[in-house]
Amino acid sequence: MISYISFIVRGGKLSDMNSIHNKIIVFSRLSSVDECEGAINSIRTGYPILVYFGNTETHIANSIYTILSGAVYALDGGKHKVGEDTYIFYPKRVEIVT
Repeated sequence: MISYISFIVRGGKLSDMNSIHNKIIVFSRLSSVDECEGAINSIRTGYPILVYFGNTETHIANSIYTILSGAVYALDGGKHKVGEDTYIFYPKRVEIVT
């Protein structure tokens, strides 16, 4: 399941290096590796994706994490753990400030 959430960047937590305005972040609870394509397309088109693995079987979560990690590496993006079982995968021009 992928849903789009609009939010306003405040305090430099998630910022596009070119401008700080309203952003879109994609929230996803991926339950199979077949759903990775939609998540990768979101990243490729410039949208960060927040993935929660809490209810996903461990071996499936590991496979999804590996696929998305490879995708952001190939796209010159990055990833960051933001909570227990929760990661953000982001495109090239997004910077995560911790």
